[in-house]
Amino acid sequence: MVLFSQNASKIVWHPVIFGFFLQFAVGLCILRWEWGSTVFNKFADSVLVFLEFTHNGTDFVYGFVSSPPNICGMEPIFAFRGIQVVVYFGSVVALLYHFGILQFVIKKMAWFVQLTLKTTATESLNACACVFFGMSEAPLLIRPYLEKMTASELHSVMTTGFSCIAGAVFATYIR
Repeated sequence: MVLFSQNASKIVWHPVIFGFFLQFAVGLCILRWEWGSTVFNKFADSVLVFLEFTHNGTDFVYGFVSSPPNICGMEPIFAFRGIQVVVYFGSVVALLYHFGILQFVIKKMAWFVQLTLKTTATESLNACACVFFGMSEAPLLIRPYLEKMTASELHSVMTTGFSCIAGAVFATYIR
């Protein structure tokens, strides 16, 4: 990255070094101590329940097409099973924005990451969301702020998105 930077001398190293430290600390908690693994597994189970709501709704609306019987190895059609996760998440985000819940969450998460990594609030929230939701869904959380972002902030959003797998895509492999 340093080789391709337009201004290599202006790179701020604090987020890079402290980000590696935080990643190592979280990994250590999850892999080394049972309480860390338990908390992480509980969170993962909650995400699976959230995704299961999508599958239940898709089965109700599309019926046989989204969940065909196991005859001759027939698999669900991706357009009726996988893409619905993105639609469902977008709808939930819109509702949370409407009721003001997401703005509160944005402020709290961004405050913590901004404090530790010295990044902007929108970059911080996008990075946190990309861990769980991926590139296609995470920018939905910061959609109102995208127009006001600088080129380097947009680059950070894109880089963060490319560095993870989308939750919706990963969800298609779960079932």
